[in-house]
Amino acid sequence: MSPRAAAVAAVSARVAVGVAVAVAVVVGVVGAARAGAGLLAVFVAAVVASAAAAWAARWAGRADAAVREDRYRTILEAAGQVVFEVDEQGRWAYVGPSFSDVLGVRTVPRVGEPCRDSLPADAIPLLTEAWISLRDAGGGVVSGDVRYLDDDGRKRVVEWFAVAQRGRRGNGVVGTVRDVTRERRQQEITAALERREQTVIDALPDGVLLYDSEGVVVRANPRARELAGREQVGVQAHGPYPHPMVDVHGDPIPFEEAPVLRVLRTGEPIEDMVLGVDRPDGRVWRRITALPLPPGPDGMGGVVVINRDITNAMEHLEDLARARGEAERANQAKTEFLSRLHHEIRTPLNAVYTAAQLLDERELPEAERRIAARILKGCRLVIGLMEDLREISLIEDGQVRLRHDAVDVADVVATALASVEHMAASTRLRVEVEPIDPALRVWADGKRLTQVLVNLLSNAVKYNRPEGLVRVRVEADGTRLRIHVADTGRGIAAEHAERVFEPFERLDAARTGVEGTGLGLSISRRLVETMDGTLSLASEVGVGSTFTVDLAQAPSVPALHVAGDGDRSAPPALAGAATVLYIEDNPENVELMHDVFQRWPDVVVEVAMTGTEGLARAEALHPKLILLDLHLPDLHGLEVLDGLRQRPSTADIPVIMVTADATGWEQEVPAAQRPQAIVTKPLDVKAFTRVLSGWLEPSRA
Repeated sequence: MSPRAAAVAAVSARVAVGVAVAVAVVVGVVGAARAGAGLLAVFVAAVVASAAAAWAARWAGRADAAVREDRYRTILEAAGQVVFEVDEQGRWAYVGPSFSDVLGVRTVPRVGEPCRDSLPADAIPLLTEAWISLRDAGGGVVSGDVRYLDDDGRKRVVEWFAVAQRGRRGNGVVGTVRDVTRERRQQEITAALERREQTVIDALPDGVLLYDSEGVVVRANPRARELAGREQVGVQAHGPYPHPMVDVHGDPIPFEEAPVLRVLRTGEPIEDMVLGVDRPDGRVWRRITALPLPPGPDGMGGVVVINRDITNAMEHLEDLARARGEAERANQAKTEFLSRLHHEIRTPLNAVYTAAQLLDERELPEAERRIAARILKGCRLVIGLMEDLREISLIEDGQVRLRHDAVDVADVVATALASVEHMAASTRLRVEVEPIDPALRVWADGKRLTQVLVNLLSNAVKYNRPEGLVRVRVEADGTRLRIHVADTGRGIAAEHAERVFEPFERLDAARTGVEGTGLGLSISRRLVETMDGTLSLASEVGVGSTFTVDLAQAPSVPALHVAGDGDRSAPPALAGAATVLYIEDNPENVELMHDVFQRWPDVVVEVAMTGTEGLARAEALHPKLILLDLHLPDLHGLEVLDGLRQRPSTADIPVIMVTADATGWEQEVPAAQRPQAIVTKPLDVKAFTRVLSGWLEPSRA
């Protein structure tokens, strides 16, 4: 039995005795009264009975208080709290059974022994001083942690709580102790982690704010305070915002759509939201990320906001946008200038070139023939330069549209070789082509790839030595296909190899007398790159140069030859006298066209100077062929063409577009709405004559 239980039992016994005595006295009084005893005896008996009852009640109350006190101690000790009581002499009046285990001491404290004998040495000064202070003051509360080394040499932290009490036995102290070593260690670890976390957050270049579930800032790093220009802790997200906000387009952001409020309302994160804040000193830009926080131990969540200042970046982007706009306007102006120049030069050049070709076909004295030949040569050079300028301008503007087809390599090489065959023969060069597998294909635009190879082959011929060699070789590895064009010319030094691909760069070729614009290789490289390939050069001075076109290889599937159901560009058989309507507003071009048609005496050329007149005359004349200019004073050539197609009487008349506009406009027109043929000015009379022959001469079938 515990000391406390024994004390309770003793008090209970005393109460029982007192009750028995009181009962006996009462019984005696009653008996005396019945026996006729005197009043004095009855009074004495009653007093004794009353005293006995009071004494019994007092001891019963003490017994009940002792039971309650014992119950409270049991509950506290079950919760890890060890109860102790110290009298005014500093001796244990009561000490819980697990006191030694909690304090980590081997000495077991006993009631009546001095406290100092069983307390840890490191804890004695603090505890005894506090307890004595409480005892002498006669009231108050003292609590705190005591840190010390226990009897096993381990660090221990004990939380203690003590209050002064007064009693009939004098002043004392009652309290509890609890081992909080692990708890305090965990708190220290948590605090250290929080300090480390805060150190990292404080070092971030971005502002970081932590809002609680009510939208109140509970933590903010220095950068957040710097960006806001004021202290942030305690600021209410629901309060009025001091400055208006706008989105990236400059449109106002409503207050309720502020990032923090949106996340609190929806629970959905916001990442990389760009917003502007209109402050008195100007607009600043922020990139905001707001993330909802999971509920903590208290069941409350929150929002963490990362705030990055991107004002400089946005201003830089605005500068870039302005610069890009200016560059685009300048580029557009350049394109329009080149287009206009191209058109304006072609118109007068057409007269010179066409006249020179007509002269060249006549029987002229030798001196005049040489003059005509020089005119033709100069015209062709100007035409080539204009075409190259237009081509490179279109490439730079991204207006070149290339097909992505599986192209037969052998066919493309054969077509390109045919274009330079006459040039090579005139210089006594040998052209060798290693056998090409007819099944090889490459992903490319066939027309543009042919253009590139013609340029490389013509350069190999022009810049070769007399009686030199041009060799074409194709190699494929199943993934990539390479076409090599090699020559035995003077070669190019390694340090100048890349310069040949720059616009207008001819190195020292101008001194050799070889004509050229210096644009061919630049255009060729850009075309190959547009086809997802490369064009490179390997050269050795005194030995020669090799240009290599590298493209993706296509599956080697034989081409399927399918008979078509008719080609709308195939000319019908037209015989006998015919009328041709020429819709053109330039009198000089009209005169030249009359000269061209002199070879067909039975053909009558009628002229309309405007689009409206052309539509009317086409209905009236119903000509066999219409030649149509693209740019007319009143209507665009395509509008005239559409009008012709809409009228039943003219819908079947073939139309050839004759224009100086070579900007690739036809690519914007659906195939079904295009004319039967397109001829660009200046006219190549022989080529134009072949086109006309197909429509005017009778079928040879």
